[in-house]
Amino acid sequence: MTPASRTSIYSKHPVLLPKPALKNLVLIWYDGIGKQDIRWVVENGTFPELEKHYLKSVIHIVQSIQAADTPDDEIREAVIIWDMDGFSMRQVGHPQTLSSLVKMGTKFNDVPLEFAGKVFLINANYVTKKAVDIARPFMGNVLENVEVLPTNRDVWLPRLLTTFPLDIVPEWFGGNNNTKPLWVYGHRKYENVSS
Repeated sequence: MTPASRTSIYSKHPVLLPKPALKNLVLIWYDGIGKQDIRWVVENGTFPELEKHYLKSVIHIVQSIQAADTPDDEIREAVIIWDMDGFSMRQVGHPQTLSSLVKMGTKFNDVPLEFAGKVFLINANYVTKKAVDIARPFMGNVLENVEVLPTNRDVWLPRLLTTFPLDIVPEWFGGNNNTKPLWVYGHRKYENVSS
């Protein structure tokens, strides 16, 4: 990835999709994590910024759950979709990056357990599958609710649609033309992240 194309590790992530108009369904968050150059962050000594971004994402998710919660329709968890499109061996083949990811996962492993009802890794290539397999023993029960789905949209979209209806899925994600996300977070350039 060239510096010019690396405009933002945080661009448009995560995205909160509209809440289904059905009772007892959860909020749905999308993050294009596969396009994030985590290795670059680690190599440039900015892993604390990545941790900070992760925690800010968690705060946004918790705030959205609290905002959507009503006495008649209690919301206690979210569905998280991590799009792994673009994830490569360059990330997990780098010992410091892998070590940093395991360290962060171990440090914060209990945080997502409180609100992640289900996590889908879509567009998961062989490298992604192997990375999850490597991480499972180190992550305790964090990866218990994680489902790894292949790069074939004809496989992962029907699986997602067993969790939420197509009418809340934006066009760029394979759904409705007029559906728009409720919120999009993280529009800052990486260089400005600490501000």
